[in-house]
Amino acid sequence: MTSSLCIEGQREAQKRGQVVQSFFDGQVALVSGHIARPSNIWETEQVFEGLKLVIIEQGALQGKLPNSTTRHISGPCICAIWNRGHGHEAMQLFDECSPVTYTSIFLPASSMEQRLIGDYEPIRDQLGIDKSFGPNMTVWPLTKSIIALCKQVASCPFQRGPKNFFLSGKALEIAAHIFDGLETQSASLDKLSNQDIERLYQAKEILNANLSFHHSIKKLSIAVSMNEKKLQCGFKRIFGNTVSEYLKTKRLDTAHNLISVHGMSVSSAAYQVGYSPAHLSVAFMHRFGFSPKNLKS
Repeated sequence: MTSSLCIEGQREAQKRGQVVQSFFDGQVALVSGHIARPSNIWETEQVFEGLKLVIIEQGALQGKLPNSTTRHISGPCICAIWNRGHGHEAMQLFDECSPVTYTSIFLPASSMEQRLIGDYEPIRDQLGIDKSFGPNMTVWPLTKSIIALCKQVASCPFQRGPKNFFLSGKALEIAAHIFDGLETQSASLDKLSNQDIERLYQAKEILNANLSFHHSIKKLSIAVSMNEKKLQCGFKRIFGNTVSEYLKTKRLDTAHNLISVHGMSVSSAAYQVGYSPAHLSVAFMHRFGFSPKNLKS
């Protein structure tokens, strides 16, 4: 008997032409491959009931869940979508200049709640499992160990039955690495006081509100009343990137959104996020693999 999980995974695989697909015991589904779509065409799909882990090795897209703002998602990253309700729809817009290479793992809500994570509060908190009944999205940086596992998925040495066992095992192994990383990240936060964490979030808000400003660690540490070393270490623990890495990514993602979604000129977008047009073009090429002018064509 085919489970609803298998049906969902098969539909996605058929619709997008994945090169790998695996279904085992109605509890694990995995699809992997590449997606290239024409720009400016929003696609709608049903949100899977349970946890969908999307490992994006490269490429970019925009995604929107019900009752939430549009998010620009750019690889390499992990995107986790938790949903416990029925009938929710998500929207996504792919970038034809930046095809997505990804692996998706589907874990049903019953397994997630009863067997896979139990009462592990750090994981439940970070994935938003207890926060809402509807869809919740969490995005964080991709690690080298998970990238290596995705490469093994793409180069599966087996066929037919053994292939399904191999890929289902890899799906659970990837999920285990993701959950372990979340638990480790949560444990590291225990070394920071609540006041420290509040100040780190304040630092992030300062960066987000003033992308065109040339921030320094010294000025930022003074603004949030935290010493420079604790600011740098704590920021990376909580947000997965150093202050400079976070600011660069935020500036480029914002510029991408201003040009592709709001139709802003490349020059205006560059100055708004603290770049000159020439420097934005160079940084854009390194991050997305194409010039910002391509978004206007």
